[in-house]
Amino acid sequence: MVEFKRVSELIPPHSGLQVCISDCKPIQVLQWQCQDELTADLERGVYTTNPLHINKAINFVHLAKETCSELVLTPEYSFPCEVLDRVVENRELWPNKGSLWCLCMQGYARQEFAEKLEQWTSTDTLVIRSAFERILCRHFVDALIYLFVLDDGRLCILPQLKTTPMSERWNDHEVRGLCTSDLIYIFDLYGKSDDQNRFLSILCSDALCINAQDILDHTIGKYLTVFHAQLNPEPRHSDFRSFRSTFFDRNAGRDIRLLTLNWAEGTKIDDQTFSKPWSAFYKKSDREEVPEQQLRTWNHDRGTYYALHHYTEIWYSDREEHCKRFDINKGFQLGVSYPAITHNEPITQDYLLYCAAESSWKPVLINHQPALIKLIDSHGSDYDFPLGASPHENDAFFGLCFGHFLEGELRAEDDELVTRLFSGSDHESDQKRRAKADQYKKLIQLIKRQEFPPELVNLIDNHVLYLDSETAEEKKKYGNVYPKNVAPDQRDPFSSALFIISGYTSKDEVEEQVDMLSKKLHRNLRNRVVVYYFSLETERYECFAEHLMQTRIDKATYSKPLSSIKG
Repeated sequence: MVEFKRVSELIPPHSGLQVCISDCKPIQVLQWQCQDELTADLERGVYTTNPLHINKAINFVHLAKETCSELVLTPEYSFPCEVLDRVVENRELWPNKGSLWCLCMQGYARQEFAEKLEQWTSTDTLVIRSAFERILCRHFVDALIYLFVLDDGRLCILPQLKTTPMSERWNDHEVRGLCTSDLIYIFDLYGKSDDQNRFLSILCSDALCINAQDILDHTIGKYLTVFHAQLNPEPRHSDFRSFRSTFFDRNAGRDIRLLTLNWAEGTKIDDQTFSKPWSAFYKKSDREEVPEQQLRTWNHDRGTYYALHHYTEIWYSDREEHCKRFDINKGFQLGVSYPAITHNEPITQDYLLYCAAESSWKPVLINHQPALIKLIDSHGSDYDFPLGASPHENDAFFGLCFGHFLEGELRAEDDELVTRLFSGSDHESDQKRRAKADQYKKLIQLIKRQEFPPELVNLIDNHVLYLDSETAEEKKKYGNVYPKNVAPDQRDPFSSALFIISGYTSKDEVEEQVDMLSKKLHRNLRNRVVVYYFSLETERYECFAEHLMQTRIDKATYSKPLSSIKG
C-alpha cells in the first residue's frame, strides 16, 4: 500500500515552487529525452558509463541554469551520479529559487546509495531519507532525486524510490533485485498564493501498482500536474493507457496535466532496441476540436506534435534524442489579480540537439519534408502537391484524401497510436503510415485513369491536386482536386471536387461514409464527391458515385448503377 506524503510536512516553511504557486505565469519546463546503450545487472540495476552521456548530462545542467528553467525533468535511470555529485557540491549549479529539478538517477547499489546520502549531507543541505528508510531491502535502488532550494538557502535533496518492479522480459533484474519503497511525495509548496496546485511524480511501473484514483483523492479539489518518468519499450501498453485515462475522464471536472518522459528511439538495453519513445504532454481539451493552426505549426517546427484522443490533447515529442524547452500552464484564481485570459499550451521554446564538437545543446528547427519524400513517390507535377506543401497543408490535404478530414488525420486511435501520414511518432506509427502511403498511391492511380462520372467531365485532362489553405480549417470542407486551367491564385474552392479512397470494403459501408461526409462538406460540394473503395464482392476498386446526380448527398436515392474501375 502506497502512502502519499506532503512535502510541506517535511521541510521548514517555504515561499513556494513555481510548479505549485497559483499565478498566471506559465511553468518553464526543460526535459532531456536520452539515448544510449545501457547495461542492466542484478547488483546495480540500469546504468551507463559512456563518457558522452556524462558530458550530455553536465551540459544539460548548464542549460537548465542558463535558461532559468523552473521544472527540470529526465527519464528513469538516466542521470549519472557523478554529475549529481557535481551539482550538490557546487552551489553555482543548484536550481534557482522556486525551481524544482526531478533527476532520475541511474541504478545504484543499495549500500552505496546509503553512503551517497551521507556524503550529500552537510550544513548546506537537507537530505530527507524517509523513502529510503522504508525500503524492502534487496540489491539496488531506482531513485528520482528532487532538488530545490529552501528559504534558508540550503539545498533540499529528496529521493523518491520506485514502488514496484517492471515485468518486462529484459527487466528480470528488477523483479529479483530492486529495493522498493512505498512513499509518493506530493508537492504543495505554494507560499503565500492561493492553495490550488499540486505536483507529484511516479517512476514507470509505479503506474501498475498505484491507483490513479488514489492520486486524485489525495489531491482533491486541486489543479494537478503529474510527471511520469519511464524507461519503457511499450509506453502505450493498455495498462499505462488505463492509468492515464483515469485523469482525463471527461466527467472528472479537474484541470490536470500529465508529462511522460521516456528514452529516445535507438536506446539499447541487452539485446533489445527501443523504438517507441512516446514522451508526451497530456491535457484536457475543452472541446473535441483541433487547436489553432498557429500553435500546432509553432510546436511542430520545434519537435512537439499534436494528436487528439476524444477530449484529451496529446502533444508528443520527436523520436530522436533531444532536449526541449516548453511552457505549460497551471491553476490560478481568476479575478482582480489576474486577467481572465487563457494562455495556449504547450508552447515549445527550443528543440535542442547535442553538438559533441562544441560540447553543448544547440537549438534547431525540424524539417520533415525529406522523410515524406521517402514515403510518397512523385507522380508528376500535377499530382505532387504534398511534396511542396507545409505540414499544416499536408495534414488537411491527406485528411481529405482519406475522408476523415483534418481532425481524423490528427486523431489518436484508442491505443494512442497516431497514423498521421506527414510524420510519424515512432516505428509502430511508421508501419501504419506506409500502409496509408500505399492507399494514397492507389488513389492517385485511380484519379489518373480519368474515368470520372459525367458530372465531373470538366476535370478530364484538366485537373491538379491542390488544397485551398485559407479554407482548410473551416468546419465545412472543400475538395482536393481543382481545374488545372485556372491560375493558382484564382482557384476557387467552390470549383473543386473531393476524391477519396475509403478503407471500407462494402457498398453499404461506403454509403454510410458518404452520409457522414455530407454533414461536413460545404453544401456546394456535396454533389462533387467521388469515393473509391476496394470491393470484396468484385475484388477490384469501385467508384461510388451514385449520389452525384442528386443535389444533396443526404437525400440521395442511389438509383444510378455502380460504376466499376478495375483495381
